[in-house]
Amino acid sequence: MDEEMPSELSATTPIGDVSIQTGELTDYLMGLQRLSMTLPHIDKADADAKAFIDAEIMETKVQEVMEREFPVTMECLWRYIRENYEICDVLNYGHGNSEVSPIYHDFELRGTIYKVPLKMTAHLKHKKEGNLVAVQFMPYDGLNVDLRIMFDHKCSVGKALWQNFKEYFYQHSLLKGEKFYADYKFINEAAQNQWEDIVISQNHRKLLQRNVVDFLNHMEVFEGHDLRLSRGVLITGPPGTGKTLTCNVLMNDVNVTTIVVTRETLDDIGMIGEIYKLARKLQPTLLIFEDIDTLGGISRYDGDHPLLGEFLNALSGVEGNNGVVTLATTNHADKLDWALTDRPGRFDARMELGYPDGKIRGRIFEKYLKSIPHNGLLEMQSIVKNTKGLSGAYLEEIVRNAFVLALEESDYNSKKAKVRQEHLEMATADMVAHRDKAKKDLAKRDLQLDSEDAYDSDHSFG
Repeated sequence: MDEEMPSELSATTPIGDVSIQTGELTDYLMGLQRLSMTLPHIDKADADAKAFIDAEIMETKVQEVMEREFPVTMECLWRYIRENYEICDVLNYGHGNSEVSPIYHDFELRGTIYKVPLKMTAHLKHKKEGNLVAVQFMPYDGLNVDLRIMFDHKCSVGKALWQNFKEYFYQHSLLKGEKFYADYKFINEAAQNQWEDIVISQNHRKLLQRNVVDFLNHMEVFEGHDLRLSRGVLITGPPGTGKTLTCNVLMNDVNVTTIVVTRETLDDIGMIGEIYKLARKLQPTLLIFEDIDTLGGISRYDGDHPLLGEFLNALSGVEGNNGVVTLATTNHADKLDWALTDRPGRFDARMELGYPDGKIRGRIFEKYLKSIPHNGLLEMQSIVKNTKGLSGAYLEEIVRNAFVLALEESDYNSKKAKVRQEHLEMATADMVAHRDKAKKDLAKRDLQLDSEDAYDSDHSFG
């Protein structure tokens, strides 16, 4: 049972004993609470901004900056502010409206550390017009930030600040001319690939050169003849045949803005349209969709998936995609909607990277064996023959496993280890057995791998 509250509280003070009835104290405290609820809440940041601008009617615009775009957006915004405004004061407030130091966020790109605002209020004076504006940076969840722009309601500079900044952003941000994923994460320069890293036919090389590299490098020629300034290339084929590697090679062969979209970086409805908008603004742009069939199916046969409509509209919508080349890969072209695959203006060219024929397999083995020590007495004709129907990824693994066998024999002495014919034959037998097991596993689910002959020659157009 709870103790009853005493009816009177007493205390000894320097001026004598003091007592008060608890009922009176309770009434007094409740009165203070009611009074505090009737008083307007004063936000020191707002009050100081209003005092700085000295406007009879204050207007506020709020922009939301999401975490994925926060670093590059804020870096560019802070640079835009410094170029166009005199920074009169930078303030920040903690609990109880007490003044505290402004909070910044640091991020690194290409070895450079950038310092951007996270939580603060900046009082600004436009360098040319002299208008006063306050900008508040208010994080609410990690690096998700509300940006509040405050100005006199008659101030055209304040009204246009965000729009003018966005135009500046598309021309001067860290994204312009860079290579990055759809979630704004920059692609590591160390992971670059060149044409010598991939073995494809001359027909395939010419198709990619014509529709991607030459188009991006000579876009002004098409513009001068009133031709559409966008292209779409679809690369199809089973896993391990070099689709992603081909995209990486193209990415590094063109000096343009490159955006890579994967299933992991596409996490919200409406993002495809936003990605194309960004691509158009940062053009010339190479826009790569990896494994497009995994982006929610992209097929009307799987139901009315919202991504299909988004993608169709983005590829050939009313705005057009001038300056944008779309490059998409898929393991399952049969799962894609016909409106994507059978319509010039969406995908104008199609290339099938399938299982390499004997000539290509020989070149692939030659490529990988260049960096592996061997005795120089390798008879590759039988190895090439026995690897029919294996992808380039399988062939690379054969060479790797043959080298592991040589290392085991030499007790992992890399100076003595040399690949011999029997090492290659054992590794080949293991890979063929591995693929046979994969076929049997698929057969149990009434599925099958693509025919070994289905991609044995060039299948491309455009």
